[in-house]
Amino acid sequence: MAGARGESESQRVEHGVWDEPAIMALGSAPPDDAVTYAVWLNRSRQGVSVWTTWGSTILLALCAGPLAVFGALWGSGGTWFSLMALVVFGPAVEEVMKTAAVAYVIEKKPYLFGSRVQILLCVLASGVAFAAIENALYLGVYIPDPSEELVRWRWTVCVAMHAGCCLITGLGLARMWKSACDTSTKPEVSTGFPYLLVAVVVHGSYNVFAIVLSATSFQF
Repeated sequence: MAGARGESESQRVEHGVWDEPAIMALGSAPPDDAVTYAVWLNRSRQGVSVWTTWGSTILLALCAGPLAVFGALWGSGGTWFSLMALVVFGPAVEEVMKTAAVAYVIEKKPYLFGSRVQILLCVLASGVAFAAIENALYLGVYIPDPSEELVRWRWTVCVAMHAGCCLITGLGLARMWKSACDTSTKPEVSTGFPYLLVAVVVHGSYNVFAIVLSATSFQF
């Protein structure tokens, strides 16, 4: 395509129309110089080494957790809206942000992952890193003189909750990635969304439990 000169292959794929459902339904064959998503993905996967995929996994794992901390800092206070933030909005923001970097790579550069295991390890590390940073903030800044019970709770139950929720979302992302690779089609967000929704519900339910327990006998 003449208008695509000077663009990279990934840009040509992103701006191209040959993978649009309406065009595909017509059954028209793309021109010889067209770069379809299938051609681009298969060519990109062949040009990436195992070391590159693991390097991407490690880099994403290191970045995703700290990025999600911004979500944890949102909505503090004692208003009714803040209560809703803890139960609904906060969990949604945190779960999205904890896996946002991984989701972005799957959508834009899925060839940087070589297996579903890498995706799951990446989101698991993100959840643990997020929990560690959050605990450092709560136990070192927000809560003066935390009790031993609170410290144990946050470094066991809270870490397990964050890691578990990330794994739930990660299962959806891994399924989305695998489907895209198997069919050589663009990843479908709808494939992973139900898993994200489950993770948000689990996180919100935990927060409700924590609020109730804090109001009765335990300080969170």
